[in-house]
Amino acid sequence: MKTTLVLLIGLPLLAGVAGYGGGMLLAPPPPEVADSPALPDAAEAGAAPAVEHGARAKAAEGRLVIDLGRMTLPVQKPEAVRYVVLDLALAARDAQQAARLRGGKVRLRDGILAALTAAAEGPALAGDPIDEAALRATIRAALPEGLAEGAEVLVLGLYSQEVPRG
Repeated sequence: MKTTLVLLIGLPLLAGVAGYGGGMLLAPPPPEVADSPALPDAAEAGAAPAVEHGARAKAAEGRLVIDLGRMTLPVQKPEAVRYVVLDLALAARDAQQAARLRGGKVRLRDGILAALTAAAEGPALAGDPIDEAALRATIRAALPEGLAEGAEVLVLGLYSQEVPRG
């Protein structure tokens, strides 16, 4: 009886420990960040690396990019609601400006979202093709003068979907 109890409890525990240990030994080592040649010198100065995936890589060529993230904005129309999804970033001219922009990132996002919400009633977002130049001008006007002087607004992604009311 005692031997059966030891076998019923001990063998599964022993098999679990052996499986976990085997997995740890066979797993590849984690990649080293220091050995990565993709990080530019700007990363050492506290700026975001200019190497990213997809549209960000095209927009970030040789610049310091501060990703503001994705914002969803409802635009009310008489027959439908258009949901506009923006993927925004700012391109800074130097590492000092990038550090200032990164420090005020939350305030920048809030200001931009407030400006876009106010612009949702205007023609920039209500038109059938969304006017990206007017959209950039609206975002640029929402940026604080001293903080974002010389920074470029990058619209990395712009999607819209109309949902009928009803």
